[in-house]
Amino acid sequence: MYVAVTIASKGDTLNLPKYVNLSSILIIYSLMLISRSVELSGALTRVSLKLIALSRGSPRLVVAAVLLTSVHTASILMNDTALFVYIPLTHTLSRMLSAESAAYAALVTIAVNVSSAMTPIGNPQNVIV
Repeated sequence: MYVAVTIASKGDTLNLPKYVNLSSILIIYSLMLISRSVELSGALTRVSLKLIALSRGSPRLVVAAVLLTSVHTASILMNDTALFVYIPLTHTLSRMLSAESAAYAALVTIAVNVSSAMTPIGNPQNVIV
């Protein structure tokens, strides 16, 4: 990324800060901090235990519930925000179910991105299109 910005600035590295949008970086950083703090607080473990209890321990029902809720969330919120919530939840669930976390994370990522692309709210770039 640094190389691309340097090329775009035509080698003028003293003016590189004007090419960086610090407010966007700070927003993403704060979302990552919130996501991590929720994970460390044990809230995701409690939600995971509740989901497993409601699904009677069936991994397929747990995945279906997470996919459905992530799809609905991503259509209202932006996909990045939904991923900051559901990927840590997916990892916690996969640890509890002794399942493949990469496969669950891939399914959630695909579901969130497809759902957010369907609405202008979930993907603000759709307003332009």
